Amino acid sequence: MGETVASYLKARMTRETYDRLEAASMGWTKPLFVHDRETGLFECNCLVDGDDDEPDAVLDALCLACELLSESGLDFSGDRSIATDDDSGSIDLEYTFSLEEEDVYRLFRRLLEDLTATEAGIHARFQKYVGGFSVVVRLNFSHSYEYQRQKDAVGWLLHLARRRVADVPFRGTRL
Repeated sequence: MGETVASYLKARMTRETYDRLEAASMGWTKPLFVHDRETGLFECNCLVDGDDDEPDAVLDALCLACELLSESGLDFSGDRSIATDDDSGSIDLEYTFSLEEEDVYRLFRRLLEDLTATEAGIHARFQKYVGGFSVVVRLNFSHSYEYQRQKDAVGWLLHLARRRVADVPFRGTRL
């Protein structure tokens, strides 16, 4: 294996910034970064705890490190501070609706059919039972970020269907 993430960053960051990352990674044992193979960019793989003395400084250090690693063009595969794709897999999420919720089910189904037609990795099965309806959504993901993105998209569609059927408008303001 070539240069490690720790040694690469140590040579390019201030001591204070490097020390923040070393502490956040618990001595470079916790993976702080994930490498997106499609774009070649590195991204943060951890949440900054509110318990940190200076969470903004840790976040700044993480962003700077991602920038430096992305610009390096080096292959850091196998390094402990880079998250692996061991998180890949699939999971089934089941949603049930009573007969009284048929309108929510129908709208959720229509919205899901639009999503599954455009969104790779999301598949849905619909079933009518004597006492209601069931939707099983299968998420196929290659890493935890993709899983969370897909799960959030399905959750948003369910929330949207419930709000529309209840005729509760969405309100927002422009920033």
